[in-house]
Amino acid sequence: MSTPLHPKDRPDPKKDGEDHINVYSKGRTQLGRELSNFAHVPFKHPDYGFFASGEAFWYWLSTGKQHNELRRLYGATAKSVGIRLLPVKMDDATFKAMICDMLKLKVMQNRALHEAVRKSTLPFRHYYVTDMAGVVNEPARHRWQMECLEEIRERLKNKEHVLLSDGRRADGVIIQEVPENPTPDDLSVPEN
Repeated sequence: MSTPLHPKDRPDPKKDGEDHINVYSKGRTQLGRELSNFAHVPFKHPDYGFFASGEAFWYWLSTGKQHNELRRLYGATAKSVGIRLLPVKMDDATFKAMICDMLKLKVMQNRALHEAVRKSTLPFRHYYVTDMAGVVNEPARHRWQMECLEEIRERLKNKEHVLLSDGRRADGVIIQEVPENPTPDDLSVPEN
């Protein structure tokens, strides 16, 4: 359950891109939409391979790393398929570390996204606008993902390596272009 925010602490959706960046598939900024787990921003995990989106990885991971049909999905399709699968319990700290690793890989392997994150300065938030009146729902249970994105940005600005939870560098494969419906073979590019 989310801890309700005091009204003065709620972000104003009209100021998305002015005093914060809403990391949301329906956010006002391109950066916020691309950082969303729904975004069709593929990456290759060094141990688990190709995923078309963060949402695909989230559900693949939370259902026991066994539903490979999720790998190519993104957006609402990934969520729709993923929520129908039985979850497999995982240690919360391990799950969060692996999702943070996914965010690092996604940012580091996509050059334009990497640069946009590095150049950005506004705080990252994640919230939904739930009705026409602009009521904001900012789930506390997702704040750790915004903290991970802030850490990535800080490391990029300081010209430090972005490290995965096991100490390996998150860079390596750079995805030059994203095909419309990429397959793992489409993303096979030489390492720098």
